[in-house]
Amino acid sequence: MKPDNETEEGIAVFESKDDRVSNGNSPEKKSFSEVMKHLESEPSCIDEEFIPV
Repeated sequence: MKPDNETEEGIAVFESKDDRVSNGNSPEKKSFSEVMKHLESEPSCIDEEFIPV
């Protein structure tokens, strides 16, 4: 995927908020401070709830 601008975006879908938090806290993930070394600014996050109709 090549965005129209220079902003990179990513989407992750989890079954629940607890699953998302658990994934972020898993020991397999690099620490946030390690990732931040490579970013120009702190990423933003939007928590949404998907309600199928």
